[in-house]
Amino acid sequence: MRSRYSAYALKDENYLLISWHPSTRPESLDLTDDTTQWMGLKIISTSESGVHFVAYFTQDTLNKDKVYALTEQSNFAKEDKWYYLDGLDVNTVQLTKNMPCPCQSGKKYKRCCALFIEKD
Repeated sequence: MRSRYSAYALKDENYLLISWHPSTRPESLDLTDDTTQWMGLKIISTSESGVHFVAYFTQDTLNKDKVYALTEQSNFAKEDKWYYLDGLDVNTVQLTKNMPCPCQSGKKYKRCCALFIEKD
């Protein structure tokens, strides 16, 4: 999961495609116009076949001064190596200081992950 997050941050389309299972892989990816600036990844939980995570980002096409959180339950398959299958329960929200933190810590966002991903 961390390597795929890094590939998205670096816009490494080739790595994303080769790490995607052939049964669910798109024919191509085009991240050249993607304005997403990834700010951090927090793993919530793992299982034998998946990872529940939250990834924080800003995006020029939305509001670059606002932070968003993408949560997903990613499913993987182990063959000769691990392959990404799909993502379930994908949700993206704009974060505010007093909302519950999406990492499910039970704290407010401003007292939890906002400290982890604070911008300059």
